[in-house]
Amino acid sequence: MKLKKLGWLLAVFSIVMIIAGCSGDSGEGSESSEGSDTQVATDGELHYASNVQPPTLDPLMSNAIVTREVASVIFESLVAFNENYEAVPMLAESVDVSEDGKTYTFNLRQGVKFHNGDEMKAEDVVASMNRWKEKSSSARAVLTEPQFAEVDEYTVTMTLAEPTTLALGAIANTSHLAAIMPKEIVESAPEAGVEEFIGTGPFKFAEWKQDQYLHFTRFDDYVALDAPTSGLSGKKEALVKDVYFDIVIDPSTQLSGLQTGEYDIAAGIIQDDLAQLEANPDLEYVTPFDANYTLLFNRKQGAFQSTELRQAVAYALDLDALAAVAAVDNYEITPSQLPKQNTVWATEAGSEFHNQKDLEKAKQLVEQSGYDGEKLNILTTRDYPQMYNEAVYVKEQLAKIGLNVELLVYDWATALSEVRNSPEDWNIFTTSFPSTPSPVELLYYAESYFDGAETDTQKELLAKIKSAPTTEEAKQYWEELQTHSIEDVKLITTFAANKISAYTADVQGYKYFEVPLFFNVSVSE
Repeated sequence: MKLKKLGWLLAVFSIVMIIAGCSGDSGEGSESSEGSDTQVATDGELHYASNVQPPTLDPLMSNAIVTREVASVIFESLVAFNENYEAVPMLAESVDVSEDGKTYTFNLRQGVKFHNGDEMKAEDVVASMNRWKEKSSSARAVLTEPQFAEVDEYTVTMTLAEPTTLALGAIANTSHLAAIMPKEIVESAPEAGVEEFIGTGPFKFAEWKQDQYLHFTRFDDYVALDAPTSGLSGKKEALVKDVYFDIVIDPSTQLSGLQTGEYDIAAGIIQDDLAQLEANPDLEYVTPFDANYTLLFNRKQGAFQSTELRQAVAYALDLDALAAVAAVDNYEITPSQLPKQNTVWATEAGSEFHNQKDLEKAKQLVEQSGYDGEKLNILTTRDYPQMYNEAVYVKEQLAKIGLNVELLVYDWATALSEVRNSPEDWNIFTTSFPSTPSPVELLYYAESYFDGAETDTQKELLAKIKSAPTTEEAKQYWEELQTHSIEDVKLITTFAANKISAYTADVQGYKYFEVPLFFNVSVSE
C-alpha cells in the first residue's frame, strides 16, 4: 500500500477546516499556555463556575455543549485541533494516508497510560473507535463504511469505502468526541453509556455531586507530548492538583463569586454584568464563540408539519428585538448556520427568507395553514437565560398572529434527555448549536438527531458536499442547502452568541478553545 504522510493532508485540511471558535485574541487568556514550561505544578485548586450541569460525562451519549466541556477534561482522541484548526496527532504519534484517500494508518504513541494505570494499546483504540462510529453523528455524517482494525499493538487502520477530506476533522471534533477508553470499559458499557470515566488526559475523574460540582484531580502518570501547546494539541500539564466544575446557575452568583475569590473562572457572565467586570482590575475575560441560538420545529407530528405555519413563525419574528431581549452575551443577527469565523463555510445565502419582520404576511400564512387554534408548546429551560427569554418573546409575538402558545419549562438535562425525544409533548424547542468542522456535521442534519435531514433536497445536497472534489464546489452545494433550510423553515437561527468567560488575575494561562482548557493553567496561592 503506497502511503503519504499526514503533512500533505494537513495542507489540504487547513484550507477546508477553519472553524468557528475563539480564534485570535478573543479566545486566549492573558498568557500563552506555551509559557507553562516555566510554571510549577502545585497542590492548589481551580474552581470553574458553570451555569448548567451535564446530562452525562460520556461524550458519545449527549451532544450538549456542557458534556463536551467536561468530557474534554478526562478524555483525548487520536487527533486534535491545533489553534489553526488543523487535525494533528494527539494519541497517535503520526498518521499516514493512502494515495486513494481511503486508508488511514494511525501509529500510536507508546507508553500512554489510562487513568486506571493500564497502557493504551491498539485493541483499546479499535474498541473505542468502533463505538464512536456507531454513536457519533459526525462519524455517520462524514465517513462511509469505516472499518477499524488492529495491525499490531501500536498500529490501527481506518479504511473507508469512499474518500473524503473531512475524515480527520470528524475524529478531532469535540462534539461526540472520539474518546479513547480502555477496551473492557467500552465493551461492558450499557445502552445508557459507560459507567466508568477513564481516559488518558492530564486530569482524571474523582467525584460527581449532583447539582453541586464535578471534581477532577491530577493524573500523575500523564504522558505529555513534547510539542508546543496549540489549541487542543501539544504539551498539556496539570499545574493544579484539583479542578472543580461548580454548578452555579445564577449569573450574578458567578460574578460575586469571582469578586470574592470563591471561583477562579466563570462561564456564565452575562452582558448586563459586563460593566462591573470591566471596572474591576482584578478580573479579566475572553469572548469566544459560543453557539447559534435556534428555534427548532417539531416536524414529525403536530401543527408544524405545515410549511405555511412554520413560515408564519419566521415572518412574525423580529430577530433584532428578540436578541435584544434574549441574548445575555455579545451577539450578531445572521442567517449563517455556521459562524463568520468559519471563513470557508459561513455564508449569507438564504438571507431573503430570514428576519423578515412582517406580521401581516405571517397572519396570511396562518390562515393558509389551516391552523385551528390548538395549543402549541415551546420547550425551554431557565438553565440558559437566553433560551428562556427567547421563549417568552416568541410566545408574545406569536399571540399577535393568533397562535395559542404555552411554555414547557424544564431543567436542561431533562429537556434534552426526556422531553425533546417525546414529539407528542412539544412543537418548538429553544436550543443552541456550536460550530462544527463542516456543515455535514451540523447536528440537526444527522440521522440520529430528533428529525435529521427530512427532505430529499437536504439529503442530496449533504451527499454532494461530502463527496465534492474541491472546497469551492462543496461551498456552492452548502449555499443551496442553507437557502433551502431557511426557506423551508427547518429551524430559525435567531442569533449567534459569543460567551463571556471571565477569570481572576490570579489565573495564568487560561484559554477557551472549543472548550475551557484547564491544562497549563495555574492559580496563584
